[in-house]
Amino acid sequence: MSFFYADGRYEKPIRSYSYKEKLTVVFKTCMATDRYGAGCRHILNRIPAFRYVRKNVAYLTGDEIRAIRNSIDSDKFSLLERAVMMLLLYTGMRSCDVAASRIYTWICGSRMSAL
Repeated sequence: MSFFYADGRYEKPIRSYSYKEKLTVVFKTCMATDRYGAGCRHILNRIPAFRYVRKNVAYLTGDEIRAIRNSIDSDKFSLLERAVMMLLLYTGMRSCDVAASRIYTWICGSRMSAL
């Protein structure tokens, strides 16, 4: 297990979920052969289970967010442009999501659209 963990208590993994998945594919392929199948199955059963973890990526720093916020508050933009920029900044929506949305959805919401 020292191949997967830095300490003997299995608290700090040094290999990732994707590395484990690649090893699993290799040993499952190996199990298909008659010669090494039992040994590969034994090794495959001893590979620890890792959780799939996605890392949060901070795209903007605090200074960048303040600079964008200050530019939104200026009088250079119309009210609609400010609303769209604030929507993008604070919700993390993509520009294609905003472009595909309809004004009726924003005004009435999803509950009223069925009426």
